[in-house]
Amino acid sequence: MALQEGITKADNEDGLAAGAELFQATARFIFAVLLVLCGACMVIAWCLPDTMPFTGAEWLGSDPGAIRELVVRLMPYVVLVCMTALACGALNVRGRFATSSWSPILFNVGWVAALVVVGMTWGWEIEGERPPEQEMAMVRALGWGVLGAGFLQFAMQIPALKSSGFLLKSDTNSVRRGRVKRVLRDAIPLAVGAAVYQLNVLIDGWMAEGMLPDGGPTLYYYANRLQQLPMALISISAATAAFPVLLAQGQRRDLKGMRELHDRTQRGVIYLLLPAAVGLFTLAGPHISALLAHGEFGSEGVVRATPALQYLTLALIPAGAALMATRVYISVGDKRTPVVYSIVSLALNTGLNVLFLGGLDMDIEGLALGTAISSWVHLFLLLQGHRKLGLPKAVPGTPSLIGKILVASLIMGLAAHFVDAALVEMWGEIAALCAAILVGAAAYFALAELLKIPIQREFLKRLLGRFKS
Repeated sequence: MALQEGITKADNEDGLAAGAELFQATARFIFAVLLVLCGACMVIAWCLPDTMPFTGAEWLGSDPGAIRELVVRLMPYVVLVCMTALACGALNVRGRFATSSWSPILFNVGWVAALVVVGMTWGWEIEGERPPEQEMAMVRALGWGVLGAGFLQFAMQIPALKSSGFLLKSDTNSVRRGRVKRVLRDAIPLAVGAAVYQLNVLIDGWMAEGMLPDGGPTLYYYANRLQQLPMALISISAATAAFPVLLAQGQRRDLKGMRELHDRTQRGVIYLLLPAAVGLFTLAGPHISALLAHGEFGSEGVVRATPALQYLTLALIPAGAALMATRVYISVGDKRTPVVYSIVSLALNTGLNVLFLGGLDMDIEGLALGTAISSWVHLFLLLQGHRKLGLPKAVPGTPSLIGKILVASLIMGLAAHFVDAALVEMWGEIAALCAAILVGAAAYFALAELLKIPIQREFLKRLLGRFKS
């Protein structure tokens, strides 16, 4: 985001060529830093002992040789994915969203294709256990596939960067170097302010390792992955698309336009994310059972993970809305306030984790509940702080609109629950879950039309326009 802010300012003040110079200078510097850091990590991972000094803990696990080799082999992917993110951020500033949307899809297709090749080469199933050397050969091949997919993901950005004018030849002068330093200086507080939810999840993972019984960290990770899907598809996408325009408005001090854009984006996010949260809460058990209950993941894992996923769905709305609310501060140049609020949220989440797990003896749902509560507090602080920035009052009609969306979502959730319960024995878990999702979606859109939710018509109009184009 710091680079996006810098490019937006350079484009507006000095022209597109200045923005291109800033991108090139930043990319060169970041690439050099990444090479040094990744090279150092590879050397450290290869040279460190199998056990930690003094404690004797097996920090690389029971098979340190394999872990060490994989760390060294896959570390270059960090360079590829970071440079891809840098390119996508620059392209978004100039309204190019297609490439950044398709690049992760290309990456997933690439490494899944590598997985298929591995299966076809060594066989999908064999009798008994595979020899360790064969398993390691399969993992090495998959590692090469991940690196290859990462390279394709990055290479996909090159034509778009060229057509957007970011690769024009230029000489980086001292002014541009100064801007690069400013971009890097602003990057850390922006990352802390905008990624507080991910930092909370990281803290949860660390605490799960030390405070939960066996299987707890893995179960919490799986529940979090399911919860992240609607957030990535809806909240992150919306905030990413709106951020360049919000930055430009912030540069012009168009506070009224910023308020309208913020509220309009938040309304669209709630229109899609609230029913997704209700549906995921209602069908948490069926989702986990259908997607994960295979092999060693049995009914006990479903019972433990279901309440955690339900509590995590309570964090979907605040965590998603906070993404856009934080970007309002960044757009007007206030980088300190989001960091302060993020620190408050992180401290609250950590304290709640200790209370729920240590004091109340809760399982993984304690981590999820702490994340949900701290996310709502974080959003409340952000929205209250908008008044201090000088933004006008919120667009009228928002509470009644959210009320209508909530009613439609709750009825949708009940319909989906009854469909899944009625069909699961006859159709099986996966078919019943798919039917419940389809019936729930149809019920929600019908109710939204009945309740005359204005966002739906605009949404369907834009969706149909995409298909026609």
